[in-house]
Amino acid sequence: MRMTGLSDRRIRRAIEEIKREVPVISHSGTAGYRLAKDIAEMDAEERKAELDEVRHTLNEIEARKRSYGKQERVLIAYKKQLERALHG
Repeated sequence: MRMTGLSDRRIRRAIEEIKREVPVISHSGTAGYRLAKDIAEMDAEERKAELDEVRHTLNEIEARKRSYGKQERVLIAYKKQLERALHG
């Protein structure tokens, strides 16, 4: 339980729901999550910094997708071996 009184799982689930509707910035270089800033309220320097944060977040998402793809291929191969062993 955190300061919110909610479990980590429940908080992560809520964040995932928010991410479906609103850009959320989160990567290993920062702590936690934050909503994307309003573009109209930023000056050029802030927009550049925000763009860097978005790129960093996207790069980490892509890395996770590649990692999951590799894990998936290994599990699929194992599943096929199990099915062959089970059904001959």
